[in-house]
Amino acid sequence: MTIYISSISPKVINQIDISNLPAGYYIAKIDNENSSIQVKLVKK
Repeated sequence: MTIYISSISPKVINQIDISNLPAGYYIAKIDNENSSIQVKLVKK
C-alpha cells in the first residue's frame, strides 16, 4: 500500500515530511532511472 508519493530533486538535500503519519514502521522506496533503494523508517 502506498501512503505517500513525492518527487525529489537530484543533488539537493531533500526532506520528506511524515509528521502527519501515525507512529509505526515504514519503508521508503527511492527510484531513479538507473537504480532503486529501500530504507526502513521508524516513526515514534
